[in-house]
Amino acid sequence: MDELQKKIIYLIQCQRSIDDICKELQLSKEELFSLLRKISDSGISLNVLNGGILTFKSVETIKKPYNIKMGKGHIRLGLIGDTHLASKYDDLDLLNRIYDKAEKRKIDAIFHSGDLVDGIVSVPNYFENLKEETYTGQMKYVIDKYPKYSGKTFAISGNHDDYWTHLTGKEIIKDISKERKDIVYLGPSKRIIYIDGLKINVLHGRFKQEGKVKSVKTLIDIIPEEIRPHFIHLGHYHTSLADTYEGVQFFRTSSLVRESPYNMNRMHINEQSIYWIDVYFDDDGKVDKITHEKDTFSKRR
Repeated sequence: MDELQKKIIYLIQCQRSIDDICKELQLSKEELFSLLRKISDSGISLNVLNGGILTFKSVETIKKPYNIKMGKGHIRLGLIGDTHLASKYDDLDLLNRIYDKAEKRKIDAIFHSGDLVDGIVSVPNYFENLKEETYTGQMKYVIDKYPKYSGKTFAISGNHDDYWTHLTGKEIIKDISKERKDIVYLGPSKRIIYIDGLKINVLHGRFKQEGKVKSVKTLIDIIPEEIRPHFIHLGHYHTSLADTYEGVQFFRTSSLVRESPYNMNRMHINEQSIYWIDVYFDDDGKVDKITHEKDTFSKRR
């Protein structure tokens, strides 16, 4: 993909009209549509809306609760997120250390709260932050380099993964999971998981309603009491948090990338940490106790 096509993709993400794109890049409409055909031939699907606004096609998914059977009185889980793989600032060494720890701790399953890959963000010059700048490149990067262990990693998508869905109509973690059977794709943005008698909500953590940011506590308030999860796992904000509200525990996992100029310019505090969760069941298979331990690897001073 050449630089001109990258600029077109960026301007489409900014919801510029066909006329605006032609004017900004000094192209005729014939030249623009010729380039759009090349972009489409690369696997990126496009729509044209009324008013000449270009958008990327997306896919629709229907998500039911995901069931996992373990049949154990004590299960051990790992909570991670925001690995941003294929960024120049990803931290594969740290990720491998975490999975080595998971093996030693006999962790039964790891949950990933999204932003598995870095995608392509709609800001100028973002390609400079990437080791791999194509869908296939980022997919193969994860397939080849993501750590393996004796359990499975269950992942939802985050906004960075979803950039590829908007661009291509495909879900990158879903395609990764076809080649890596130890990585299970739970769907975009959020999913309910049942592990025997345990209820978990995993979501990326973007709360917006009518333009206002909501909190996880607001989310808990609108969940009927009889179906509230035992705990919620979220990410997105690159900072960690463990708290309890209305009997529901929630854990926000931080990013596992190294500091990047992009995040530092946005004043993002990047704490590299995860949570280890222990769940104990009573003789009737009901959740008796949930404990957690935060494991911190580095923090910007």
